Amino acid sequence: MMLTEGRIVEAHRLIIVNSHVYLSRVYNRISCLGGYSFPRKE
Repeated sequence: MMLTEGRIVEAHRLIIVNSHVYLSRVYNRISCLGGYSFPRKE
């Protein structure tokens, strides 16, 4: 039971890390596109 639970926990950690990296990349792309498409108002 402990081995399977450990593997499940590791899988969840990998999924969470991958989701954070993916979301951060998407957010960076959207922010870059927004910065280029919409001029900053100073």
